[in-house]
Amino acid sequence: MPDFSASAALWPTIFTVLLALADCFLGFKLSKFWISLAGFVLGAALGGWLASLLSIEGWLLLLPILLLGVVGALLAYRIYRGGVFLLCFLTAFVGIYALIPIPWAGALVGCAAGLLAGALSLKLLRPALILSTGIGGGLCAGAGLLPLLGLKNPLWGLLAGVALAIAGVAVQFHTTSEEEG
Repeated sequence: MPDFSASAALWPTIFTVLLALADCFLGFKLSKFWISLAGFVLGAALGGWLASLLSIEGWLLLLPILLLGVVGALLAYRIYRGGVFLLCFLTAFVGIYALIPIPWAGALVGCAAGLLAGALSLKLLRPALILSTGIGGGLCAGAGLLPLLGLKNPLWGLLAGVALAIAGVAVQFHTTSEEEG
């Protein structure tokens, strides 16, 4: 009988790579979705933190997580510029964090890159969204391709990520117009 446990363990990686590729090549067109998703993630994280402070356990734990996640998604969607800042911050953070193998260094450099991307997004909405989603998605997809292709050297992930980022940014600038921003 074939062993499906190894291939089943790859599904989360495949899903992550597909989301990263969608972000890389369609990030600007999907910005309202990504903004809502970023707001949900931030709200859900806040809900989980609040639940742990209040020592909520069991199924009741899902209530603050889901409630604050939905509130975060709605707020990010309604306050578009704030959502754009959040989206650009998160995509830059995740893209950089995925590249740096030391967690604290990845978080520090990722936060700096995220703040820079978020601040730029407030002045240059379309280019900042395209650059942050293209670069963040490309780098994240490149890092995720390593285990899918059976490669061990992180340099290959970086090279694939840079190539995907360049292609994704080019596609997004080519397929969107200034009026869409």
